[in-house]
Amino acid sequence: DGRVFGDAEVVGRDPVNDLAVIRIDARDLPLVPFAKGSELQVGAWVIAIGNALGQGPSVTAGIVSAVGRTLTAQTNCQLTNLIQTDAAINVGNSGGPLFNMAGQVVGINTAVQRRTPDGREIVEGIGFAISIDQALPIIEALIASGDIGLPWLGVELQTVTPGLVARLRLPVESGVVVVPIAGSPIAQTGLPSISTILTLDNATIVDAEDLLREIRAHNPGDRIDLSGVTRTGEAFNISVTLGLRTCGT
Repeated sequence: DGRVFGDAEVVGRDPVNDLAVIRIDARDLPLVPFAKGSELQVGAWVIAIGNALGQGPSVTAGIVSAVGRTLTAQTNCQLTNLIQTDAAINVGNSGGPLFNMAGQVVGINTAVQRRTPDGREIVEGIGFAISIDQALPIIEALIASGDIGLPWLGVELQTVTPGLVARLRLPVESGVVVVPIAGSPIAQTGLPSISTILTLDNATIVDAEDLLREIRAHNPGDRIDLSGVTRTGEAFNISVTLGLRTCGT
């Protein structure tokens, strides 16, 4: 509506997920509704809003290319459960909302991938947004305490799909394939790479969202029990003490 506000107070920040909560002195601000990110379907149309290149408010449109993506940012922080979209996201879009066609926020724009992991090829149309399902609990924790301690298992993860089963010759049809990150809590257990987690504290793990939800229900320092199978079909039962997620580690 054209109003301009003065300085904002930083209530809290989460550098791992590149989120912050600010407070301004304002009244009668318009509100936007939130969707359930878990209901977002691949192929759905979405709109990204931001201040691209600092040239003023802008809108770009595209589709949901994938959900549940994992990305390692330049800070070495691993972002998980991301929404991948081909809606153009540039400098200035980060922190802006990603809307569905009902005008509901499904995510918060956060990153774009411009090169292949080896840095040799330029890629286009690969932008990412933090799922609103993942962002809201963080935002609520920042409002409540100004800080957040995120539990860290230390894996790269991917939901088991028929294609993944065929490509990796997995001995399962559901669950979450994990690759331990060097030096992480789960790596210290000696779990082999490309193992599949099937349960966490007796809760069945069907996909990546199940695993992330169960981990987020704990605090750093909590001990959890995991079971599953290795790539060779050997069953495992391990206990892991969750660490604290920090950038640069």
